[in-house]
Amino acid sequence: MSQLPEVQECHHIAADWNFLLKVRVRNTATFEALLTHKLKAVTGVIRTQTVITLTSHKDTPSLPLSS
Repeated sequence: MSQLPEVQECHHIAADWNFLLKVRVRNTATFEALLTHKLKAVTGVIRTQTVITLTSHKDTPSLPLSS
């Protein structure tokens, strides 16, 4: 995942899935190409589940953490 610029985040999670990815792409056609040709081509990927964000009300890249 670290080699794919479209993948912004990759989390190993405790849920029905093993990994949660946050990806950003130009449109659904670009996402389909990423999913079909890159993500599903990774050894060990058996199935995927897609959730698409319709609107982002807040998207903060960093948190104001005090020392």
